Amino acid sequence: MSDTTETTSLVKTEEFDARIATSVSTLEALAESLDDGLGSKVLDLARLTQPGIKGMEGEQRVKIPTVRVRQPSSTSDVIPEDCKNGQLFDSQGNILGDSLSFIPVLLHEMRQKWGEDAMDCQSLDGITGTRYGSCEACPYGRFVQGARPDCSKGFSYFVVTEDLTALYRINFMKSSAKAGRNIKRLILPPALWSRSFSVSTEKISANSRNYYELKTSPTGRRTDDETMKVCDALHAYYQARYHQALFFSELFAKRLKEGDAGAGTSGTPVEISDDSEVLDFSENM
Repeated sequence: MSDTTETTSLVKTEEFDARIATSVSTLEALAESLDDGLGSKVLDLARLTQPGIKGMEGEQRVKIPTVRVRQPSSTSDVIPEDCKNGQLFDSQGNILGDSLSFIPVLLHEMRQKWGEDAMDCQSLDGITGTRYGSCEACPYGRFVQGARPDCSKGFSYFVVTEDLTALYRINFMKSSAKAGRNIKRLILPPALWSRSFSVSTEKISANSRNYYELKTSPTGRRTDDETMKVCDALHAYYQARYHQALFFSELFAKRLKEGDAGAGTSGTPVEISDDSEVLDFSENM
């Protein structure tokens, strides 16, 4: 990697860190202006954006927990012991239950192409992949009647629970992509966070196997004015994290093209299973 690229990377990283810090400060200031009950919740949300964990040394970065589904074939070691097939849990090992009510705060399209046991290519905007370039021109994502494309298109939502107690990422990929599309279709103005939704699972039996897909529906509840302000502040935070992750993925693609993909922030793809902690660029969010 050239000295110029390294310098640019450091400068951009500092810029993103500054944007993130500013958005967190805005969230904390907003908490001070709200009544005690809501203000306390918002302060707790602000704490969830802090990278520092007491007792851990070295550089730390926040990871927004990902909502996952316990599948009959799931083997991840983060699955809670009492989590039943079809239930939701998060990547920090907490059971979320049969459903989760949330307010969407940031949406981006994404694409993922898997190799035999590792992620081969990823696009965080659904436009340009890390390995194969233009998604529109890539043969791996083209629809062929009766066959599943090698590259899956889906949606990633960064959300806050409707009770304003937790932040999550929910990825709607493969057969669950239609559930993510359903949210996008039902969004009301003036903002993505104008109404709340519920996510749950549906059991599917096909080709002699059982699995669970995500399904979504509107709760019928509109977001109140104070919660709109909270979501507006959270959007600035999520957006800064998204732009940072997008930059890292573009940098990786450039290094890969130059034959230096092993250097730098995210490294090369690693062996993973469908329900393990995926080393991808959205993990920078």
